[in-house]
Amino acid sequence: MINSEYLRTTYQKNNRNDFTMDFVRYNAPFLRLYKCFHSRRLAVLLLKMECIQYYNQNRKFLTGSDHSYQEVFDNLFNTIEDILINDLCVINVSIINEYAEVSGFNVFNAESIPFFGDNYIAVNSGVFYYAHVFARSLQPIFMDNSCGNIDNMNCIQRLFYNWANRWPRANFQKAAFGYLTGDRHNAHMNCYLIPEDDSLLKGIELFVAGHEYAHLLSKEERLRSQFFDTFFSHDIVELINSDEEIKADGFAVILLSREQLRHSDEEWLLYSPLFLFDVLRNLDIIVEKQYSTKTSHPCNSDRYSYLKQMVDCLSPNNCYDLFHNKLEKFALQDAKNIRKKVKKHNLKMAKLFDIFESYHNDSFYSLLKD
Repeated sequence: MINSEYLRTTYQKNNRNDFTMDFVRYNAPFLRLYKCFHSRRLAVLLLKMECIQYYNQNRKFLTGSDHSYQEVFDNLFNTIEDILINDLCVINVSIINEYAEVSGFNVFNAESIPFFGDNYIAVNSGVFYYAHVFARSLQPIFMDNSCGNIDNMNCIQRLFYNWANRWPRANFQKAAFGYLTGDRHNAHMNCYLIPEDDSLLKGIELFVAGHEYAHLLSKEERLRSQFFDTFFSHDIVELINSDEEIKADGFAVILLSREQLRHSDEEWLLYSPLFLFDVLRNLDIIVEKQYSTKTSHPCNSDRYSYLKQMVDCLSPNNCYDLFHNKLEKFALQDAKNIRKKVKKHNLKMAKLFDIFESYHNDSFYSLLKD
């Protein structure tokens, strides 16, 4: 169904979100042609293409034919409640009425929502998507520490080790560029082999879910400050009590520590939140990001700092310091190149969006047939 009212509503609703970014990116040649010739026919063609593509995308989402993380969610929250009941002896924890993926990749966000008496947890697609990309791209740089001497590896491990040490730099550049520009297609890495120990990704997912779960526990007054006294030092408990977001992070770290006790072979679980915010902290440095004082969450650098204190309390052997130093050096060695590519991409997209917006007006809408 292509008509002017439907398209006008679609444009207003989707201005500069995932859909319009994809549309502008993939139809750049047509947009440049329109800028050169200002053809009415081309403008109408572009409007029709936009309408059809949005309609098809929306139908995919409604029918559930697109990829969904719902199965991942089910497993994560089953794990959380199992840990709370059986390991931490917290009863009556089943407070979630629904948890679901919220479509969208440009926003790295998750939230817990008490809505008309029901508790919901919604996680934006980009959270797990980019966590997946970073874990797949960067875990290979730690392989020499987890696998040990290359002479002791089997043929598959040796193949993966040699490949991983050849390509991680290119993989990270691609992942960083995709994240910083909101282009998930360019965030795909060339790493198709999955490490035998995939707990880095599992830990990030469990951390995100546990963080949002903690917000709902706090709103239900089931997560009191005394809960943290057993696990953390007095200074950290005071920090936790000063901020709701820090409290949620502390709860999620405790969940990871209990899960790692259950699965001692999954060595990356407790390191995963440090890994995530170390990567994001370095990307902030690369693009010289400035944080607003109105932001509800601590900046990525601060989150990394206090999460490290929490992890050191639970695992006091400083075993993750080596990875931090290695990741920082690795991430920043191509900072200038990544920053240049991101700046060039943003300028190009800004020009394309100006063209895109120029033909969205009533004179061209009126040429569409109902």
